[in-house]
Amino acid sequence: MQTVQAVIDRIEDKTNAVLLVGKDEIERIVPVQSLPDGVKEGEWLQLTIDDNQVTHIQQDREETERRESRIKNKMQQLQQKKGNRF
Repeated sequence: MQTVQAVIDRIEDKTNAVLLVGKDEIERIVPVQSLPDGVKEGEWLQLTIDDNQVTHIQQDREETERRESRIKNKMQQLQQKKGNRF
């Protein structure tokens, strides 16, 4: 049994979620109903995998907030650089 991070890449036809799992971002498709209530594309999860099957999915709010903050900071840096050039 192992626990890995994954991000919800996209939801297809409101039935399947495509997750990018681990550092290698391996695609794994899971039914939307197996996701925690209220999660959406771009949110991070903790997956428990046992015998190559996802046995538990938990929302990772801390990782989602960390990533969103990082992206926001990078966007601000880019806007500042753009502002300094003109």
